[in-house]
Amino acid sequence: MDVLADLPWWVSIVVGVIVYLGVRFAIPALASGNAFSSALAVPISQTAWLAVIFLLPAGFSALREARKTHVSGQQGSARKATTPSRPAPTARACPRCGGELVLRQAKRGDRAGSRFWGCSSYPKCRYTEELAD
Repeated sequence: MDVLADLPWWVSIVVGVIVYLGVRFAIPALASGNAFSSALAVPISQTAWLAVIFLLPAGFSALREARKTHVSGQQGSARKATTPSRPAPTARACPRCGGELVLRQAKRGDRAGSRFWGCSSYPKCRYTEELAD
């Protein structure tokens, strides 16, 4: 059941339909061969509700996918709001250590929200450079 809950929601529905068809039609048809299997076929065919158990993980999978979509949608909209409309400048080499300078955004201090170039090997190299507009 855990495996079905981790898979997409529609997989457990397909498995539930296959189990239902097997319990309802295939097992009684196969059990008509001898007395012992015929005796088992009657209770098995009456327990078609067993297929419903395989439908339960579909609800959990659908909720998990909806939550992922909702959370990633919020993050995506936040990124879109802070992404500049102009193309990002190309990266350059750090003059101190030779690492790549990457575009960063200040999170704290009096320059919070402003963008700057910072060395990609931070915290080993703390080189920064103002972004030329």
